[in-house]
Amino acid sequence: MGMIVDAVLYKKMNPGDLWNIDRPAGAGPTGGGGQTYINLAIDDTELVSFLNYGRRTLKPSDHKSRDTITITASTLGAPTEISDITFDPRSNRNDYTIANQHRNRHPAWTSLRGFPNVPNNYTSSENVKTSGLTSTLVLLIIRTKEGEYIASFLNLPVMPPDWIQGIGLEKIFSGDTGILYFQTNLGLIGNSSVLETIESLGSNMNVLLYGPPGTGKTYVMQRIWEDIRNPVSDVVEVDVLNVGNPFILTKDPLGDFKGKIRTEWLTFHQNLGYEEFIVSKRPVSHDIGFSLEATAGVLLDVALSVDRVSGKYDKAIIFIDELNRGNVSKIFGQFITFLEADKRGWDQNGDINPMRIPVPLPELQLMGDETEKITLFDGTREAIAYPYFFPFPIYILASMNSVDRAVAPLDSALSRRFHKINFGPDYEYLAEILSIDESLINTKPYQTWTAKETAYKLLKRVNSYISGFIGEDFELGQSYIQSMESVLSEEKGFEKLSSIWERLILPQLLEKFGNRHDILIDLTKVEEGNNDSKLSPYYPYRYKKINGTTSDRLERNGIQKLALNSAQLSLLMRFLAYDSQE
Repeated sequence: MGMIVDAVLYKKMNPGDLWNIDRPAGAGPTGGGGQTYINLAIDDTELVSFLNYGRRTLKPSDHKSRDTITITASTLGAPTEISDITFDPRSNRNDYTIANQHRNRHPAWTSLRGFPNVPNNYTSSENVKTSGLTSTLVLLIIRTKEGEYIASFLNLPVMPPDWIQGIGLEKIFSGDTGILYFQTNLGLIGNSSVLETIESLGSNMNVLLYGPPGTGKTYVMQRIWEDIRNPVSDVVEVDVLNVGNPFILTKDPLGDFKGKIRTEWLTFHQNLGYEEFIVSKRPVSHDIGFSLEATAGVLLDVALSVDRVSGKYDKAIIFIDELNRGNVSKIFGQFITFLEADKRGWDQNGDINPMRIPVPLPELQLMGDETEKITLFDGTREAIAYPYFFPFPIYILASMNSVDRAVAPLDSALSRRFHKINFGPDYEYLAEILSIDESLINTKPYQTWTAKETAYKLLKRVNSYISGFIGEDFELGQSYIQSMESVLSEEKGFEKLSSIWERLILPQLLEKFGNRHDILIDLTKVEEGNNDSKLSPYYPYRYKKINGTTSDRLERNGIQKLALNSAQLSLLMRFLAYDSQE
């Protein structure tokens, strides 16, 4: 992904500006001197905000005590060409200039980049004006979300047809000077797991995120949930090598899920039933007794809210966490059939589906061509037209931990109606947030690994054991060590990692391999650690002695209780993370 554009300063050059910075030698005032700046007719408050990543120096002589601000900018099309640009407040004026551009011009604004030159025979800015050299000349300074600046210029009469239309770039060609601002909230952009899930949801309607704990399944659902409820705009990126068309529009991947979208979040559990999810009859007291009145569950209420005739919403997404922790066959009932798009009332284009099947609602009493009235979530009561057909635009995004299959194996009829996306430990994401390069780690002696590198390698080593002996479904996700991202020093990093190992990872291993002491002995490197002269005096894992006899069982001492110094702790954690088989 490229750099996100935060703002663009565009300066329409006038004849005087070009004359100031490119007049021929000897064409200045008698005795030398003359102006060497480019005047910026921009409100100084707005300009200073645009330059907020620059370096400031107070200008005492300024009537408003403003700062001279210097930014460092690369060159569009030649990003290795970098130079400073200084913005100087004009005394007794409210604007700024781009200073010292006659002999110290930024490389983006030179003839090597195609910037126009003032011919040697010109004697004043009037010659420049008559020639039309600046009639379409515009300076650009692009600011990125990361706080970088990129300089360029344009010399075009109109905006090229292949540029992005409708996002404000047209102003650059208006003949004015100003600053454009763009949305920089990435939302879901840039997260590959989120993007894959959205793409799958758009084409499959029912998606199941499946994998071990800690692999980001619920996180992905939360991201999508949040961005639907708080929509973001498309973002603009800059291609630093493309001078002719540098701006790229990256659309919000939830573009198909904008508008009137209803969202509901549930966590399935053993006590959740058909009554809460579809429909129930609940007692309502009256003066002379009580009656049973129909009440819609989540799915039916959602379906009625996106009904093509009377619905309030265009689409709906139901988020279900821990799908298989409930009795899914009982919860969905006959509505399992209508998870399939070809059984619903109409298709994605809004046309009647000739294969549609009416939804049986045996719980509701029929009264001619409609059912008895049913209470909805908003407290209103309405009858349902009969026969009732399940609406098309209802999506389900669910999660399921692969280690929980024993809780309640997913019903095969339900399972085949979901598109599954497998979530495993995301080492690429880990490497990114921990700022490490695995290819470099593997070339270094393990004794030199940083705390973050050690955490990364420890998780990989642990998971190689888990997948090799009991399967990938039982691996540990990246969230177990993700908090290592925040450590600020090596000493604190190894302290944190030892805590993660002892309180989070090791208990999981003891649970998974509780009866396989041989695996635990090997994983904790009992023999190697106790035979190492540096580690053996304080190595926390040994063969357990039973009645004075050494057994094949693991004995462990808490690392925190050993009161190790930083050198000992870092050596221990690196040793545990190192996989000699790699």
